[in-house]
Amino acid sequence: MRKRLTLWIGEPNGTSFDFADHIALLSHTHQQMQVKTTSLAAASEAVGFIMHKGKSKTLR
Repeated sequence: MRKRLTLWIGEPNGTSFDFADHIALLSHTHQQMQVKTTSLAAASEAVGFIMHKGKSKTLR
């Protein structure tokens, strides 16, 4: 059974993620990306998912 996580990251309709291997977060500024990343990490931890920081990448 796949786990599903819905995050509310400053968007009225939220963002829904099906967890597999990859998640892409898009932002216009570094500050927006930091807020999204922090929110994702907190919500993920709350449901038992762990973000592997060593496997995370930032593309500019």
